[in-house]
Amino acid sequence: MFRMYKKVNAREQIMGFYSTGPKIKESDIKIDDLMRRFCPNPVFVLIDVRPDVEGIPTTAYMSVEEVESDGKEIQRSFKHIPSSIGAFEAEEVRLINTFKMGPWLPSPVALSSSGWGGTLDSRCK
Repeated sequence: MFRMYKKVNAREQIMGFYSTGPKIKESDIKIDDLMRRFCPNPVFVLIDVRPDVEGIPTTAYMSVEEVESDGKEIQRSFKHIPSSIGAFEAEEVRLINTFKMGPWLPSPVALSSSGWGGTLDSRCK
């Protein structure tokens, strides 16, 4: 599947993966280990899909190694990293027209004034 992805999307890079829900799941760290085959430092984005969440409901993480208290075992855990979501102007217009006043998306005025522009800080190069 990865080879097919590379043929179709030759200029794009895999930067990480995402999961939905309000909390990090145990399986997310296992997926992080799997993603390390394709990207040395994958970004994990948690998307909170609850309808009562205001604004853009994403939080980004990277995994870090932590030494257990006994000093013998090393485990990975997620560390929060700053992130923002960006889009080209044409993409913003399409989003606003497609999801006007959707439950998770603020109004078009709030979207443009909330700093929608920007990029996710890439750790995979």
